Amino acid sequence: MTEQYQGTIYFSQNIAALVQNGIGLGIKRGDLELIDVFKRELYRIADTDESCTTFLLTKFFRAVDQLTLHHDDTLFAAEMLVCTQLANLLKLQDWLTLLQDYLYLTR
Repeated sequence: MTEQYQGTIYFSQNIAALVQNGIGLGIKRGDLELIDVFKRELYRIADTDESCTTFLLTKFFRAVDQLTLHHDDTLFAAEMLVCTQLANLLKLQDWLTLLQDYLYLTR
């Protein structure tokens, strides 16, 4: 593997961590504007970042966006169940608490 390629991977992982941390910080502070900024970046990197956390966060926020558009509580509940199971399977339970806090912020 070339040095340039390794540098790109390292940079990509740092961007993903920054986005994840930004979302977590926004939720902890109750700052919806900050969350929105990092959520847009999350969507931008979702196809290139293969981390479990990015996958979980993308799935969660897309489900919230779908609920906002279609107001389908049944579909949303099913998606939240999948997110909960994923978080448990991937040992990301800490994110479940933050994501629940986000739901309280937006309701």
